Amino acid sequence: MYWLLALAIIYVLASLLALAFSNKLLAVVTAIPARVFLFFILLVSVALALRTIRWCYLIRQTGLSVRWRDAAQIYVGGFPMALTPGRIGELWRAWVLASKWKTGYRRALPLVFCDRLLDLNVLLLFAAIGVFGPAVYHWPAITAVAFFLPLMLLLFKPRWCARLVKIGYAIFGKRLRRHFAALLTVCRHIALVIRPSLYLPAFALSLLAWSMEALAIATAAAGLGGALSLHNAMTTIGLGNIAGVLTFLPAASAGRKRR
Repeated sequence: MYWLLALAIIYVLASLLALAFSNKLLAVVTAIPARVFLFFILLVSVALALRTIRWCYLIRQTGLSVRWRDAAQIYVGGFPMALTPGRIGELWRAWVLASKWKTGYRRALPLVFCDRLLDLNVLLLFAAIGVFGPAVYHWPAITAVAFFLPLMLLLFKPRWCARLVKIGYAIFGKRLRRHFAALLTVCRHIALVIRPSLYLPAFALSLLAWSMEALAIATAAAGLGGALSLHNAMTTIGLGNIAGVLTFLPAASAGRKRR
């Protein structure tokens, strides 16, 4: 935690130093009224707090014996990992849960998976709004929905995922039996995480958090004299984040299994 905090502080200081040597960026920041800047910071902070509450809620509802304070520290400690390609570094949270709290990767990974799936649901919803917006958003929005909607529907069916795992087992034989058994266990835990009674309240928190960020962007644009509506800000966030995932698809890596 302390190392991550130190890295985050170094990153912020380096960013401020780069800002000081960039006249254009400095001009943009100084052009924003102080009240708009403070309101922007407030909205982003509320969005991050809502995501942290969502993570703590998921941990509590899945029966893991992790205190709210510790769960919040794990989630906040993973924020710097958002800078990694495809945000693959956020799997660090699963590593902490599995190693320090002895939950095992098979229970920790579905939590991270559900957290990312909740964000994907909202981003896909925001991207779909672009179909009804300006013409510049039409084709990117249609492409994003056509690519991710079938994948999302598949992820909501753990039984289908389990069948795919069994097909893979039939293809690759018994040499990877333990790996496929671990994947089947993960699929079962995913089914527990995405049940409606747990998933819908978490989705509401996700929708509110991303809406706060969209409002923050629209507010900043208005403070700079632009005309970005909340509708277009939502579409921009959805398409921008989805494009980031498509650009930096993470590579799979094998790790040490723990029960």
